[in-house]
Amino acid sequence: MSQMALTFDDLPVHETRPPGRSRLGITQAIIDALRSQGITHACGFANTSVEVDHPGEQAEALFRAWVGAGFELGNHGARHLNLNRRTADEFLADVDAASSYLHERFPGAPGAHFFRYPYLAEGDTPDKRALVREAIAARGLKVARVTLNFGDWLWNCTYTECHAAGALERLPILEETFLDAARRALEAARVTSHALFGRDIPQVLLLHNGVFTARMLDRLLTLYRELGAGFIPLDEALADSAYDWSHLTCHEPRGESGYSWFHQLANARGVAATLPLEPPEAEVRRIRKEVKEGTTPSPR
Repeated sequence: MSQMALTFDDLPVHETRPPGRSRLGITQAIIDALRSQGITHACGFANTSVEVDHPGEQAEALFRAWVGAGFELGNHGARHLNLNRRTADEFLADVDAASSYLHERFPGAPGAHFFRYPYLAEGDTPDKRALVREAIAARGLKVARVTLNFGDWLWNCTYTECHAAGALERLPILEETFLDAARRALEAARVTSHALFGRDIPQVLLLHNGVFTARMLDRLLTLYRELGAGFIPLDEALADSAYDWSHLTCHEPRGESGYSWFHQLANARGVAATLPLEPPEAEVRRIRKEVKEGTTPSPR
């Protein structure tokens, strides 16, 4: 059986949502799906400046609902800054602001020792990457690496666009492609795990606090159970030796966003081109384009 830790980025505000759907309601739907599946451990990653930047989003109430359900609440930076575009000092000040918020508002709540880089971006130069990694570790934060990512955020955007366009007949296609992408991503992650480590390592799944993810979460978790996955705490997954920094020796960052842990390891070992590392996003990008153009998408 494959083991998997569940993580949700961008609490409380992620992407757009249809009219009438509150951020708190979306998060509560995710909580309900986790509970219905008997899952007791999941980590949400919080952007804590939302109360100032997006007033009226019920940020603290949302965080309290999440923590009150027994789930971990980790640090995703106060303002979701991209380290590739910021100085190390700017970025670390933002991390510290999020830590202060979590410890002041939720003292003793689980998960505050976890940190995830926004956009998975770890810096655009080797020196910046090394400096920030050392600073994160010195603060007692544990980086929550990602190995399994199928780009669920794309469906969240497209779902809202379908509502806005009055194109609800497209929803079955969105549901079908969401689950198919999730299945193929898990299959690819298993192939990559064996290529890099010769075994199934515990996976860390990246999802987002989005409206379509909430709609599909119960079906997604059922699918992964059918594919042989079990669900474990994030701490347990990250304790595996596969997540040791020493596996990285020569990776140079590229691009505006970052890479999953598998991407980084495969690039460092020069085998990235041989592995199925990219999230299968082409189908939903096609549907988004057709929704905007007013044409009728069909499964492919």
